[in-house]
Amino acid sequence: MSRIRLLFIVIVTSNLLAVTTNAAFAILILLPSASNVPFSRDYPEHARKQVRAALETENCGFIGGRSTMRVSTLHFAGNTTAINDQLQKLASCPAATVSVSFEQIDHKCDWRIVHSVKDNMFRVVVNLESNQIELEELRIPPAKGPDLKR
Repeated sequence: MSRIRLLFIVIVTSNLLAVTTNAAFAILILLPSASNVPFSRDYPEHARKQVRAALETENCGFIGGRSTMRVSTLHFAGNTTAINDQLQKLASCPAATVSVSFEQIDHKCDWRIVHSVKDNMFRVVVNLESNQIELEELRIPPAKGPDLKR
């Protein structure tokens, strides 16, 4: 067997091992409350408190959540007023980015939030199957929060 072919087999095998073992090491943590989302080390405590308060907005029923320490998914129940309040509070968090999309979610939630730890991005997905959310009354805030003050 030629050296080039052997080198090629070694490279392909090592790349396959790296790709397949990466997923095996992802740790899935069940979150007991919405305020247990992880943050990056450089995100200051005063900003963390503001995000936690936004996630625990009154009338937003936390149904459950999970995290891989990089991405967290949180499920909520509530009406249009509750999600509007939560969206507004999230959009006012320092260095946060909020986006809103609409899907049919196979979960008994009215909306879910997918939080990316690295860039503090909140993707709010409104469940089109929800009986509690009036889409015509939904208020979508500006996508970018204020700059982070350290």
